[in-house]
Amino acid sequence: MKNRNDDRWNKAVAAVVSASRRDADLGQQEVADNIGMSRNTLVRIESGQRPMTVPELMAFAKAHKLSPNVLVDLIVRWHR
Repeated sequence: MKNRNDDRWNKAVAAVVSASRRDADLGQQEVADNIGMSRNTLVRIESGQRPMTVPELMAFAKAHKLSPNVLVDLIVRWHR
């Protein structure tokens, strides 16, 4: 059973992932291809409907030339 904290975390991940992708001027399909997932999966992550796994987060950070620590820090700040 999901709790509110999980929902808040997923929304924070969604906001940071979506903003990072848009800031890089990349489309969802391009990012999904770069990190080895379907566009539908990325859409669900960006809408907060699906959690992002640690390997997916690592791949996303690498594809955006971000340190995973920086990406997690952005998510934690948004989550507060």
